[in-house]
Amino acid sequence: MLRRRPTPFVLLAILAAGGLASAPAQARPASAQVFVLHGLPGVVADVVVDGRTSRTRATEGAVVGPIAVTAGRHTVSLVAAGRA
Repeated sequence: MLRRRPTPFVLLAILAAGGLASAPAQARPASAQVFVLHGLPGVVADVVVDGRTSRTRATEGAVVGPIAVTAGRHTVSLVAAGRA
């Protein structure tokens, strides 16, 4: 029987930059918003963005956000509640 380990988790993050469709091809937005969808059944987790806890004790089906971030790469993860 396989057991699932609660930390760390891979998650789905949707990045939505406001006004991106109308911006010129060379322009990049200075900031963006991240939404995190928690889809792990039976797991209570903290949402961590770039090492900072954005929300504690998120449950399955929770949508966390918007989380403001600067343009560029970021690390987003779900960590077992209380272990972030």
